[in-house]
Amino acid sequence: MNLSNKTVGYITIAFLFLFFLFSSVYVYYSQIYLWCFRTAYADDIGNLKIDNAIKVSGIIVGKVHAVLRENNQAKIVIKMRKDIEVKRDYALLNIDIGLMGDRCLMLVPGFSDQTIPVTEPLAMEFVPGIAEGISNASSLKYIVRDLTELFAAYAQVDSTNDTLFTTQFHTVLHAIDKATLKIEDILIAYEPSLRKNISQAASLSRQGRVLVSANRETVQHTLVKTEDISHQACELMEKLQPQMDRLATLLDETNKGKNSVGKLLADKKLYTETLDTILKVRELLKIMESDGIQLDIDLF
Repeated sequence: MNLSNKTVGYITIAFLFLFFLFSSVYVYYSQIYLWCFRTAYADDIGNLKIDNAIKVSGIIVGKVHAVLRENNQAKIVIKMRKDIEVKRDYALLNIDIGLMGDRCLMLVPGFSDQTIPVTEPLAMEFVPGIAEGISNASSLKYIVRDLTELFAAYAQVDSTNDTLFTTQFHTVLHAIDKATLKIEDILIAYEPSLRKNISQAASLSRQGRVLVSANRETVQHTLVKTEDISHQACELMEKLQPQMDRLATLLDETNKGKNSVGKLLADKKLYTETLDTILKVRELLKIMESDGIQLDIDLF
C-alpha cells in the first residue's frame, strides 16, 4: 500500500502531537501536580543553599527552592512532595552533612492529629554541626598568634624579669596550640562514627515514639485484663475454700466411721493417701490466699 507524501506528513504530525501531549502530561504530573511549595523562617541558615535536599527519615522528598530575606529573618521557599503531611509537633532541622559545611533540611513530620496547612509558614531550627566545631577550633590558632605577639612584646619591655611570667605563659600557649590540633584531628577522625551514632539515636527516638503511640491501647487493655484475672482469682478462692473444707470434713467423718461410707471402706491405705492429698491441697490454698497480694504483683 503506497501512501502519499501528504498522508505521511499527517501521520508524522499526529505522532508528534501525541508525543508532546503525553510529555506535557508527564511533566505536569511529575514536576507540578505531585509537589507543593512551603515557606520556612529562620534566624540563621548557615551555609544552606538553593537545591539543598530535604529529607524525611533519610529519604529525599524535596529541595530548597529559594533563599530570601524578610524582616531581618531568612525566608526559605521549600519545594516538597504534596503527600508529606506536616503535623503540629513537627521538627524542621537545618543540619550539616559533611566537613565542608554542606547542609540539608531534615524534616520530622510529627505524630499529632492536627495537620499544618501548606499556606502556614514553618519554623526552621539551625543545628551547628561538626563543620562549625572544626571551624571554631581552627580559629584558636589566631588567638594563639595574637597572644604570642603580646607576650613577646612584653618580654622586650621587661626583659630583666621575664623568666617566671613569660616562660609559664609560653608553656600555656604551646599547650593550647597542641590542643587545637588535637581537637581538629579528633573531629576529622571520628566524624563518620559520630554522625552514624547521632543518626541512629534520632531514628530510635522516632521509632520509640511510634511504638509507644501504636501500643498504648494494647498496654492499657493488658492492664485491665490483668486486673480482671486477679479479681476472678479472688472470687474463685472464696468459692473453693468452703468446698475444700466440706470435703475434708466428710472424709474425716468417713475415716471415723460416722457414716455408712466409712463402714464400707476396706482399703485403709488408699483412703489415708487420699486424705493426706486433700489436706495438702487445703494448706496450699491457704498459702495462696495469704500471699494473694504478691501473686497479683507477679502477674505483671
